[in-house]
Amino acid sequence: MGSAGSVDDAVWWRVAFEEAWQAHRHGSIAVGAVLVDEHGSVVLADRNRTGESGGPAGLLSGNRLAHAEVNVLAKLGHTFPTGLRLLATLQPCVLCAGACSFARVPQVVYAAVDAAWDGVEALHAASPLLRERAPTLAWADLGLWSVWAEALPLAGVLQRYGPDTRVGACYATVNPALLELAAALASDAGLTELDLHAAFERWRDRLHAVSATRPTP
Repeated sequence: MGSAGSVDDAVWWRVAFEEAWQAHRHGSIAVGAVLVDEHGSVVLADRNRTGESGGPAGLLSGNRLAHAEVNVLAKLGHTFPTGLRLLATLQPCVLCAGACSFARVPQVVYAAVDAAWDGVEALHAASPLLRERAPTLAWADLGLWSVWAEALPLAGVLQRYGPDTRVGACYATVNPALLELAAALASDAGLTELDLHAAFERWRDRLHAVSATRPTP
């Protein structure tokens, strides 16, 4: 996808963003992930479940480890994802980057940078085994959707932990306009009553005024 401001022309991104939206609506951090085969078909999908007390059998929920990438990879069981790539709405953190290495996912594409974890894949360089298994990571610039994909999970972090955290401090330095947008999203009490596209349209004008964080070269 390019930066046309729509996810409708790529089914895998549409599914990933719907997963992220469901995470936000259920009180979890808004991140979704899908595994896609070589034909562009979605094989598996799941989401962050950190804020929920229960979930499907075999998946994590209600704890700090219940991230979207971990949950979608858990659905693989003991099989390795030959020919699959993982698409996530947000850049993998250290936990999820490690999970991708353990599952031997060859490629990860993410829609939004996570300024607090950007560059974490460099940790793979410290271990020969991790270097061998580490996936290639690439950012997909989806225009306004990349801004949305970055701001919405940050809004969830602000709702849960407040602004005075390392994540908040990081964004105050790296992208203060994005932090301001996330704070506004966090205060929108009626947002979760809408479907994804209605929520996006409600905030489209504000999204236009903010630039997505770029990954570290």
